[in-house]
Amino acid sequence: MGASSSIVNLDLYFSFPEENYYVDKLKYNMKILNYSIMDSSMIIHSMKEDLSVTEISKHMGNIINKTKYIFICISPETIRSITQTIEMNELNEKMNSNSTFDNKKIIYLMIDYNYTPLTNKELKCILQENKWFPLYDEETFFETSNKLTTFLLNNIE
Repeated sequence: MGASSSIVNLDLYFSFPEENYYVDKLKYNMKILNYSIMDSSMIIHSMKEDLSVTEISKHMGNIINKTKYIFICISPETIRSITQTIEMNELNEKMNSNSTFDNKKIIYLMIDYNYTPLTNKELKCILQENKWFPLYDEETFFETSNKLTTFLLNNIE
């Protein structure tokens, strides 16, 4: 994680509770478009290297500051995910302590058909006014991938 302080700019960060076929497929599509990408696997690797949660959080804060868009993948496993807990805590800290933090850089991806703001009202409290997209089957992958590609092409220099 020592490299996180040397990151100049990062286009996309993917936070996920577990590996997911459609998230991997979306990341692959974004890499083809030459977006620079990091994801939760970095935290998983850092934990295996015995970095403390404090050290990981510090580096995560730097990454958040230097990332243009953060995709948070939500599933029922999110609540049990240590990596997403670290990521979400850092995001909350940035939102609460930094008046210049742009909350619009957070985009939620619902990776479970049964766990969306349409099926679980408590998710509306988490999402608030942020954008969210479904990403749990071929149809939603196709639609979401197209919408996000268009959005990113129009919003990332």
